[in-house]
Amino acid sequence: MKKNTKKGFTLVELLVVIAILAILASVAIVGYTAFINRANESAAKTEAAPIDTQIESALMIKEAAKITSNIWVIKTTSGYSATKTESDVTGMEVEDLTDNFTDISSKLDVESGKLIYTNNGYKVDVDSNAATKVTTPADTTTTTTTTTTTTTESGT
Repeated sequence: MKKNTKKGFTLVELLVVIAILAILASVAIVGYTAFINRANESAAKTEAAPIDTQIESALMIKEAAKITSNIWVIKTTSGYSATKTESDVTGMEVEDLTDNFTDISSKLDVESGKLIYTNNGYKVDVDSNAATKVTTPADTTTTTTTTTTTTTESGT
């Protein structure tokens, strides 16, 4: 009788191990991506909070505040609204806060009357601290994953 002296793994065994590793890697990548997104959203909200505090402090004293060279905020009954039109603040007492926001002025903008702070891929409404993810063309591409199943027959 001949003894089977071959040692090692069969091709099927190696393919099964590779498939299992691929599944584990895909689960880890999805979890990591979600973790990074939550961290970026939290960071953007945290960075926007002091902006709101400084604006609210200024609006306790004055009717409006100048944030950057072209953004003003105006006190309202429910907080404040933002504008890029200087004529909106004509005749009001305006607190000049431009020196406080020189480092982040490029991250501030006005959308629909709201002051928006953009950082880490998120837009944060400074007054309500609500964040939305900024979508880029790269975010909208679809990724197709193909899974191949291999079956083998063993003979006797």
